[in-house]
Amino acid sequence: MEPVTHALTSIALGRAGLDKVSRMATPMLLVSGMVADVDWVTRFGGASAFLHGHRTATHSFTGTIAIIAGVSATFWIAGRKYPKLAVDMLSALLICTIGASAHLLLDMLNGYGVKLLWPFSAKWYAWDIADSVDAGIIFFLLAGLLLPELFRLIHEEIGSRPKRQGRQRGAIAGLVFVALFIAGRAFAHQRAMALLDAREYRTQAPLVVAAFP
Repeated sequence: MEPVTHALTSIALGRAGLDKVSRMATPMLLVSGMVADVDWVTRFGGASAFLHGHRTATHSFTGTIAIIAGVSATFWIAGRKYPKLAVDMLSALLICTIGASAHLLLDMLNGYGVKLLWPFSAKWYAWDIADSVDAGIIFFLLAGLLLPELFRLIHEEIGSRPKRQGRQRGAIAGLVFVALFIAGRAFAHQRAMALLDAREYRTQAPLVVAAFP
């Protein structure tokens, strides 16, 4: 997925309740949920460097563990220097694990995939159920984040008190709709694969079938 989807997902996760787990939860989610895409710098090394470096090290289990440890340690050290930003190490590890894991899950949705087992295996893992820039996912995330703000403005305009948990409920609803949307895409993908595999092509059974969003 592109950075916008990763950023919106991180913000939604924070508003959904993780911002109550620890101070600086949303910044930690944003950093841990987006830093893996630093491998885009391999583009400056040419096509070969990009093909070998993109979605490999930083998108593997090994790289994700390093990201979780590095980001949580950075925020913990910053908190020791600036007490107003102090975070508990265990809470930071939990939040960064959720943020980094969400990044991996989102990137596995498209046909490009990731090398989860790098450097032990060069196999790509991809689910082929969403586009790299998926308007449906972005729509639900934006709706969950922006509609509560719109309702808040309306309540303030008419002089009534907005609901305290409006932002949290909106974020949760947005994430739930994204999950249902992805589940529907997964069902459609499996159905398309079954239809392709059930056919004969010039009297020959297919050796491999694939369906792409």
